[in-house]
Amino acid sequence: MGGGKTTRTNKALMGLSVGLSKAQVYQLAGTAAKIEGYDWGSVWFYQTGSGGGVNVLIDGNEDKNFTPIVFDNSNRVTGYGWKFYTQTIRDLGTGQF
Repeated sequence: MGGGKTTRTNKALMGLSVGLSKAQVYQLAGTAAKIEGYDWGSVWFYQTGSGGGVNVLIDGNEDKNFTPIVFDNSNRVTGYGWKFYTQTIRDLGTGQF
């Protein structure tokens, strides 16, 4: 993913707000680079930094180069960003399906 795609993703995510549906987020920003599923909802990760290339999800640099978007079980955005994601995992757990 080059810098041009990252810039477009960053601009698209400026329209993000709590309560949006997954379909609306997809329309804004396209396909997420990574998706995690939990018993309480899911998290989509979008590349918003240009470092790391393809291996960035494996080398531990996710928080520098990706932005997580957290959805509840009704498929609505409940929050986004690493602070919100970390707090959600802490509060609700990592019970994945």
